[in-house]
Amino acid sequence: MVDPALDEILRDEGFEVFRPEISDSDDEVLELANENRAVILTRDRDFVRLNDNQEHFGIIFDSGMHHRALREVSEAVLRIFDLMSSEDLENSLVRLNRFY
Repeated sequence: MVDPALDEILRDEGFEVFRPEISDSDDEVLELANENRAVILTRDRDFVRLNDNQEHFGIIFDSGMHHRALREVSEAVLRIFDLMSSEDLENSLVRLNRFY
């Protein structure tokens, strides 16, 4: 549910980006992220509830990110990674709208 153009911006910033198939279930997305020790960037509210039930390497959530410029979203994501370590993100839900 994240704009695919954001993938390229994040890759240009040095991130490895994994994009699940559109047909993947939430559990399959979580499995892909966990296999790759990756943080999930999403606007899907299901992952807010998921945060309470399963272990993960971090979830960055903003249901309204599609209403913002891609550069603004990418800068907020980069700000999170500048401020938080991998350990800080693990099993945490970060609301992206607090970083715009």
